[in-house]
Amino acid sequence: MRNDIVNIIKKLNTIFNDELISTDIDEYVNKIIKNASIITLYENEMMCGFIAFYNNDVANKNAFITMIAINPLCQGKGFGEMLLKFSIDKLKLSNYKQYSLEVLKSNEKAISLYKKNGFNIFQETDTHYKMILDL
Repeated sequence: MRNDIVNIIKKLNTIFNDELISTDIDEYVNKIIKNASIITLYENEMMCGFIAFYNNDVANKNAFITMIAINPLCQGKGFGEMLLKFSIDKLKLSNYKQYSLEVLKSNEKAISLYKKNGFNIFQETDTHYKMILDL
């Protein structure tokens, strides 16, 4: 699983001109494997994508998407939305109240996906939107 995640992130980071992950990818993957919930999606033994989210703020019931990544060979099949909805349902079952994320302003597909699923922009920087969903 780890190598599959690394490979997808490297492919996507190239597409986004190294703006997707600005830190060492191997260290980032080690961090999410250690601290985040990860849901993977495989088709014919190929990882098509994953969602990694932090749901360790149990006291406040807030969760944070650190990444949804879909293998470029699998994009356009609804896998991102499937992973997002699955994570939302999981958080609702655990009575979480909010789900937030940061997304590159240039990532129009992701922004559209998040808006379609109820996320709203609540803050922005020069390069990113911060979005939130009340669960």
